[in-house]
Amino acid sequence: MVFNALVKTNPTLRLWLSLGFTILGTVPDAYDHPPPRCCRPPHSSPQAMNAHVHTKG
Repeated sequence: MVFNALVKTNPTLRLWLSLGFTILGTVPDAYDHPPPRCCRPPHSSPQAMNAHVHTKG
């Protein structure tokens, strides 16, 4: 069995689903992602992002 985790907003999520992976669930605030450099104020904290855990098998 294969497991994978992707940030919910990752554009490759559709690719994984088209390859037969199934979303098992979503982990809230799984990743701390900094805002883009162009838009972040000094000393800004990372933005928490949800992740989908999916499997094929």
